[in-house]
Amino acid sequence: MNTMMFTPACATCIGQSGQVTVLAANGAVFVMLGALMVVFGVIFAIVVSFIRRARRLEAEVAQS
Repeated sequence: MNTMMFTPACATCIGQSGQVTVLAANGAVFVMLGALMVVFGVIFAIVVSFIRRARRLEAEVAQS
């Protein structure tokens, strides 16, 4: 039975430095981190926008 099919670690953990698969896995990790940064940045911007809008509305209601 070939046990190489059931390795518990990815190519980044067990690969040799400079291998194409290791470089690709490292690149994929950085792409995913970049995508997460964009998504969390958008969520943060939406929350800040809602807070500002609520404060502006509260100030307008208080003036009326």
